[in-house]
Amino acid sequence: MGRGLGLGATVAVAAVAVGMLSGPSFADPVTVHAERLKRGPTAHVLFSDGTRLHTRASGVIAFPAGDPDLRSVRLLGKTPSTWVIWDQQSNVEEYVNTIRQIGTDGSASVVYSLVTPKEEYGDYSFWYRLSTNGRRFAENDEINDGGPGLTVRNLDGDVIGKTGWVYQVLDFSGPRMVYLAGGLVPYLWTPGQEPQRVTDRIASYAELKHDVIFLETTHGRYGPTRLSRPGSVPWKAHFQATLLSPNGRRVLGMSTRCAPLDFHCQHWPVFQIRSMSNGDVLSSFRTRRWSQDVAWEGNRAVLFPIKRASDGWLALGRCTVSGVADSLNKKMFASGRLSFPYMTDFY
Repeated sequence: MGRGLGLGATVAVAAVAVGMLSGPSFADPVTVHAERLKRGPTAHVLFSDGTRLHTRASGVIAFPAGDPDLRSVRLLGKTPSTWVIWDQQSNVEEYVNTIRQIGTDGSASVVYSLVTPKEEYGDYSFWYRLSTNGRRFAENDEINDGGPGLTVRNLDGDVIGKTGWVYQVLDFSGPRMVYLAGGLVPYLWTPGQEPQRVTDRIASYAELKHDVIFLETTHGRYGPTRLSRPGSVPWKAHFQATLLSPNGRRVLGMSTRCAPLDFHCQHWPVFQIRSMSNGDVLSSFRTRRWSQDVAWEGNRAVLFPIKRASDGWLALGRCTVSGVADSLNKKMFASGRLSFPYMTDFY
């Protein structure tokens, strides 16, 4: 799907030297610290920094400064002429979820808004996702297994379809969606029709464009197979896939080789870029896990947020397939949030 790519702005990013691995060997990954990196080459990606969008075609777009609701947002994606963001505000009495379209001049128009009283629903959690064709968005609440579930709407707010409780949307093209339900079992859904179970096996990642799904095999390992016709996997590993490269030949994810009480491993996980053909680890690095957001830069590098420990300011890091060592951008962001579009995990 190339999430977060091909639409972006020129931004300075950090790049890290990574431990190069061959075959099944596991060299120690390099630990990434924002303070120790210097300036690197620029990258063309679409992302949001607090209340600013970084785009290629229109440069940096600041949201209306006078709007108190636009303090910190998540970028959901792009339509042919606008960008779509989600903002969630909370006070003592209610939650307010708002979907907006942002124009090239920075103007914001409300697409959809939902106010949820805390007295009635308590700790009520929502998340949203835009389809990759930019025409629909999904709204899912996580109150409990018997909650209202998932609703798909067009950008006018009209309901296209509803289904039951959904644990996680793995991919959403607009016409179709693949999601995980109870027991982490995957379903394919055309909104307005009945969902179809893909397999009885547990899944962790899927992508419609490349017809790929990662399924659990033995001893907590996962491997890829066809989404349209699941079968045997060409390889399997202790690996949580996160994002396929645009050409579908590589996959970024996290090693799941952490002992239950190894908190350093859990908070500083090992990220790996693997070959989709045989599962070989092409490169790896370790950084503090505070965000799920990642993006591919072409097919040979991945971008991810890194946080400076001294003050919490942010920057973008880069890990290349070839393991080339570059440096950190001079500009850091104080917003506390960087986001790429079309990600599966939210607030």
